[in-house]
Amino acid sequence: MTCTQPGCRNIQCYICSKSCGYEHFNDTRRGGKEGNCPLFDQAGVETRHIDEVKKAKEAARAKVMAEHPEYTEEDLEIKLSAEAIGDEERRKQSPFARGLPG
Repeated sequence: MTCTQPGCRNIQCYICSKSCGYEHFNDTRRGGKEGNCPLFDQAGVETRHIDEVKKAKEAARAKVMAEHPEYTEEDLEIKLSAEAIGDEERRKQSPFARGLPG
């Protein structure tokens, strides 16, 4: 990712979140080397996002439970409407979510 703020143009790896240059990636045409973070990784993005959200949810839940022992696990469950669930299912089925050309 490249920041679009005027005067910034910082490049940040979408995989590991480090600020970097193109040598950071596995694209040898841009100065990188095999084994580095992938420059293009459509297939892994969705999995990475799901894992990051799951870890953040678990950490937030643990923090709230430690600070508020009066709460139960059920108190912290997120209840989605049928409309929100349908929207998420449609998003997952979209060509963009599957890494396919739109």
